[in-house]
Amino acid sequence: MSTLIKTVTEELRRRILKGSLPAGSRIKEIEFSAELNVSRTPLRLALGELERLGYVEKSGRQGFRVREINMDEVAEALELRGVLEGYAARRIAETAISDKDSAWLRMLVDKGRELICAWTRETRQLFVESWADNNKQFHDALITLARNTHLAESMQTVSRTVFARASNLGSIGDYPEIELEFFTRAQEDHEAIFEAIIQREGTRAEALCREHARRSIENKKKLSRLSDCR
Repeated sequence: MSTLIKTVTEELRRRILKGSLPAGSRIKEIEFSAELNVSRTPLRLALGELERLGYVEKSGRQGFRVREINMDEVAEALELRGVLEGYAARRIAETAISDKDSAWLRMLVDKGRELICAWTRETRQLFVESWADNNKQFHDALITLARNTHLAESMQTVSRTVFARASNLGSIGDYPEIELEFFTRAQEDHEAIFEAIIQREGTRAEALCREHARRSIENKKKLSRLSDCR
């Protein structure tokens, strides 16, 4: 069942990102369960996951409706995320990270590199899922290790915006090599941020986080433009 739910979730997410399910489109369980050849239970659970991620919203008795994705709002949220994570990275670096916390970050960075090296076209979907999870853990770790309650609350507010979450990559799968370039560069950013932190280079760590967020904005805009051209 879990595999089926993931498959349905991914298919609907791809349709939304590619524009075949534009903003405002209604997703009725009866229609889509037949179209996707699944029962209503996995479809309902998939729609619940998409709602959690911010792709759809409930629409009365008509099921769910695709939410409008405003790239300007996404860019603003991502830029703010870069500011918050930059502050977190600088704070961690300047307070001297412990061996235990350093090992935690290193493990996440090493895992990201392993995923990049193992990428193949055939395992792309599994890679994206694993990368998204590892990416989220790395970004969450920065906020956790900064040990600032107000910072954590601010990040929760920013993360309400679709695509501003570290777990939401905006991958649509139609341009695997281009997406791999994005992921590879993101991995290099993570490695550089980690290195700046353990070297206690707070200003550099902060700047790298902000640049990392700006790069994410450009990547998402590029994928959006490519999708519009289809």
